[in-house]
Amino acid sequence: MWRNTQNTKAINNSSHRKSNLNLKIRCHYWVAYLNQYTKYCEALEKREVLKSQTKFLQNCRDSNVTPKSIKITTSTDCSNISKILKNAEALIVKCIIQDNWKEIGKLDGKLYRWQFELEAKAKLDWLVLNGLAHNKAFIAKSKYSQIHISRLANLEKKQMGDPKGPTKEKAVVNLTHEELSESELSLLSKGLNFSVTPNEIPKVDIAIGLERAIQPLSEGA
Repeated sequence: MWRNTQNTKAINNSSHRKSNLNLKIRCHYWVAYLNQYTKYCEALEKREVLKSQTKFLQNCRDSNVTPKSIKITTSTDCSNISKILKNAEALIVKCIIQDNWKEIGKLDGKLYRWQFELEAKAKLDWLVLNGLAHNKAFIAKSKYSQIHISRLANLEKKQMGDPKGPTKEKAVVNLTHEELSESELSLLSKGLNFSVTPNEIPKVDIAIGLERAIQPLSEGA
């Protein structure tokens, strides 16, 4: 059993000590356990990266900006074609978001099963091993979150400089005597239909609302 907190931090931050960690796992729990633990760590990291990418795409959609990787360009200067391409870009973003959430759901299932199996085989050391795995995933999450925040800011800045694109000043008309902050203008410019996208669809609340709505209706209605 090995549970030194300082050592675990050093192991996670050093490739040399990471090799020592792999050696310890191999010696204590054999190669098969090490391979499964490696897959568990990779799946945790992949899930956090997918969540960060999905949040970035949702923010792009809500801010009415299109990432460069999805942008569709044309040499034809036609408003109808531009509108069609804009709708196509929005549909692509929507599909990628849906696919990402499906993939995240699959990873959650695998992680739950692997965690149960790994913990059962290494009860004494699982707290340390699981902590190292989640710490690695957190580092990946922080890295990609910062990248996506920077990318979104650049996209919004570019759109603000585009005379054809909507700007906060054009979208918001302040009829009060109060000076609006940058964050307030940004929020108001999203329009009256803007709402925060939930991480999960409230299916139960929707079902209850529908049942209450149809209760007053007669069977022949």
